[in-house]
Amino acid sequence: RDADGFGDTATVRFLRSSDQAVLGEENPIDMSVVDGDYEKVEIPVPAEAIGESIFVEINFVSDTSPDAYSGLTIDNVSVSAN
Repeated sequence: RDADGFGDTATVRFLRSSDQAVLGEENPIDMSVVDGDYEKVEIPVPAEAIGESIFVEINFVSDTSPDAYSGLTIDNVSVSAN
């Protein structure tokens, strides 16, 4: 994560693949943090998505501030049961 902490936002949503209906709540990612390395972020799968064929939507929105490095880098995504 690398954002200015003011206008940059990121969220994760779970969508049913057949009709793109949102399953559960939207999960915000704290974009006020500047990570120097990859950090583990866990997003719980909502109960409504269990047993469904789903899309995981990751959405990053930036503002027009002149900061040179705003962005979100994602690596090693996995889904596991607890």
